[in-house]
Amino acid sequence: MVTFLAKGVDDRNIKENYVKERVKRFLNAVGAWQFWPVQTGTGAQGIPDCIFCWNGIFGSIETKRPGRRGQKNGGCTQLQVLQGELITQAKGLWFVVDGPAPLNELRIILNERLAGGALTGSPIREEEIVKLCTGYWKSYCRST
Repeated sequence: MVTFLAKGVDDRNIKENYVKERVKRFLNAVGAWQFWPVQTGTGAQGIPDCIFCWNGIFGSIETKRPGRRGQKNGGCTQLQVLQGELITQAKGLWFVVDGPAPLNELRIILNERLAGGALTGSPIREEEIVKLCTGYWKSYCRST
């Protein structure tokens, strides 16, 4: 079993792209369809970084550099929060991910939705998150 620490080492120099790359790896590993819209300034604002679908479950992920989730609105702008509220009102998932702990929370919620509905598929094992505990994220994960 792995414990996901609330705080890692000095993470001020870790960029949001590092988190995005780990989220992409996780979604690829579990076989989720994913779309990462590129904001050009002409479309809707506040759209999450990632839109995904896994076993009939629609979700979205806003990625932030490590430590941002502890800030006001999880480090999100008012428009990002508004879009997140609209997604959850439509029964979709909206998550702010800044490290492996929130990604593990997402895994647990996906598994609960899978178990509680008429959906089919295999649960996502914790090992899929543990595989991401390399490099910088290793400081967030501790075997217990």
